[in-house]
Amino acid sequence: MKLEKVTLSEQIYQQLRKDIINQTLPAGEKITVKMIQEHFSTSYTPAREAIRRLAQEGLLESVTNVGATVITLTKKDIREIYDFCFALDNTAMCAAMEEETSDNFILAIAKNMRLQEDALSAEDFDTFRKLSDDFHDLFFQYANNSRLYHAAELLRSQLTILTNKYQLLPSTMACVAAEHKKIADALEKHHLSLASELLKKHFEQEKNDMLERA
Repeated sequence: MKLEKVTLSEQIYQQLRKDIINQTLPAGEKITVKMIQEHFSTSYTPAREAIRRLAQEGLLESVTNVGATVITLTKKDIREIYDFCFALDNTAMCAAMEEETSDNFILAIAKNMRLQEDALSAEDFDTFRKLSDDFHDLFFQYANNSRLYHAAELLRSQLTILTNKYQLLPSTMACVAAEHKKIADALEKHHLSLASELLKKHFEQEKNDMLERA
């Protein structure tokens, strides 16, 4: 596969990231600089930079004298990821509701919910999964805290690997949308404590279902 030289390292990184998150490159898969060079018809530096960025993001694990392997998430990892993501999301959601732009935040959440429901009705499941991620991302966009956003970014990719596994069936997606709707309704009524409680249940449900499948 040949890529444009202008943003070569970025394109390699984005393609590999997508393949890891979608598990086209499965857990434990070995990735070396030489393999990337051959696959993308590129030189050493862009290939090495892509591996470095993916490892920094927590999607690859470096192995001495081998290169790297795609991360394998254990049950302990699953618990830690979901528990920490809830803590970050809840902090961001509460912060967003305290900002002067809280009304815009509530409107953005409501719009996202309408789009989620439309995507499910149209059986556009790829769009739904993106909108589901965007629902949580809105908390951080409106929290107005760059450090909080950065902390969440470091875990977001690992969480997406898990949610891609969790949100495979239409029935599961419908349950996720219903849980999001309850949170959105609580926020619209400014019932922040209820929204926090519902958000915790949402993460606990996904965590428990994922642990059963792990």
